[in-house]
Order: sequence, then structure tokens, then C-alpha cells
Amino acid sequence: MAAATPEKGRRLGRGLDFLLSTPAATKSAQQADIKLEDLRPNPWQPRVAFDPEALSALTESIRQHGVIQPISVRKRNDGGYELIAGERRMLAARRAGLKTIPAVVHDIGDSQMLLVALVENLQRSDLNPVERARALKRLVEEHGKTHDEVAALSGLGRSTVSNSIRLLELDEASLAAVQSGSITEGHARALLAEPDAGRRSQLLARIVEENLNVRQIELVAAQRPSVERRKGAESSEDAKRLARLLSERLGTSVRIVERGPRGRIVISYATLKDFERLFELLAGEPPPVE
Repeated sequence: MAAATPEKGRRLGRGLDFLLSTPAATKSAQQADIKLEDLRPNPWQPRVAFDPEALSALTESIRQHGVIQPISVRKRNDGGYELIAGERRMLAARRAGLKTIPAVVHDIGDSQMLLVALVENLQRSDLNPVERARALKRLVEEHGKTHDEVAALSGLGRSTVSNSIRLLELDEASLAAVQSGSITEGHARALLAEPDAGRRSQLLARIVEENLNVRQIELVAAQRPSVERRKGAESSEDAKRLARLLSERLGTSVRIVERGPRGRIVISYATLKDFERLFELLAGEPPPVE
């Protein structure tokens, strides 16, 4: 039964093990068969879409072999349970007609619930780029985590975290295209290089209609109107390459505008918190408070 392999063969990564091995969670952890009717989904679950074919395959595997790996839950005040990790197994078990499911009951607070759900999904590659970006942003904004801390928890590179969150600067049409798979995350990053909303919308349409690759979009986005070129806004290929490297390192849009031997570097920021993050990266310390 090859369909069972993803659930049976994948181990929870070190980040998730760590999150579920706090003194309180470890001390109270116990395994039990719990009623599916008493189980509610994780309200902090970042994933909103499930592959129907993969879910059907898992349902059939569970129907034949049962649930091999217990889900993780916590107890609710009303005596029921709330899912921590294992939503696909929970959904498939219900579809398979099971009444109970094996679970490990942990004692963890709200502050850990999003962390656990995010890390589990990242380690299983179940989030699309927009879901991942929104979950990472919640860790930063709602849980006060730095990009470095989020990177350590998720197992992602620090620049990957920053670049992922930066996707949310796109308009809703572009985000919807990424989420549906019409364009890739690479396309989305190329679109971010175009500050004009109208031109960005045109580029999005061209990606879908003409099946343009990322490099083609980068070249089109770099072509400024003739008025801007006369002002000397066009950059050399070397400057564009360096701007891309800086963008990846800083996790934000960077432009290098050359004027002969001189020039300027334009670094964009989305929010005041983003500005403070960039300031600390460049200056090596947080901005002073007066």
C-alpha cells in the first residue's frame, strides 16, 4: 500500500519534537484512544486546502490498516479534545468511518498551538506558499518571534522566511494566482520587483497567458518606460544581480540606480516593524528610542 508511506514513513522533525517536549507537555503526555466526535480541529491550523487524491488514498489506507501514527491533541475545558497536529489523519479517519483515533494528549498553551501546526505542515511540505507566508507572519506579529527565531523553529533559512513573508506585499489577485498554482513562488518574487500596480497586473496576465518563466518576467519588469530611462533609471546587469542578492539577504525589495560612477540603493519596507528589522540588519543594533 504505497499510499500509506507518506504518513507511516515521515518522522516529525526536530522542531516539532522540541515544541511538544516542554516540561509541562512531557510530564502530562499520555496516549489514549479518543472519540472523534469529541475532537475539534486546531483553530491555528495554517493550511486551508488539502489534496483530495492524497486524502482519499490515506482514507483507504486507514480503512485497511488503521491509524499507524497517533495524532497530538490537548484537552479542552469542557472535557473534549482539540487537535494539535495530525489533521489529515483526523479527516481521513472520519471518512473511513472510525469512531475513535489513537492520540497523545499534551498539556500546552495557546502560544504553542500555531507554532506546532506551522512546523508540522512545513516539515511535511503541506502548505502552499501563501499559507506558509501568512503563518510565518503570524509567528512574527502575534507571537513576537524574530525572523531568525522563526527560521530556527521551522527549519527554513532566514532569507527564506523573510522572502516568504514579503510575498504578502503582493495584491490579492497575485496572491490568489500563487495559491491556486497558476504562477510559482519564483514568479511572485519577480512581480514584487514591479512597484507599479498597473504594470504588475499586466505582468501577471502575461505569465498566465504566455507561460513566461521567471527570468523572462525579471527582464520585462526591469524594462522601465522611456521617460524613466532618459532620467538614467536603467541599471546594468551587474547592478541588477547585486540588487537581487541584497533582496534575498534583506528579505525586501532592493533597487540599485546607477548614474555613471555614482548611484543610490533603494531599500523598500512594508511596515514600521519591517523598517526596524532592516535597520537592525544594516546597523547591527535596533534603532534608538528617543
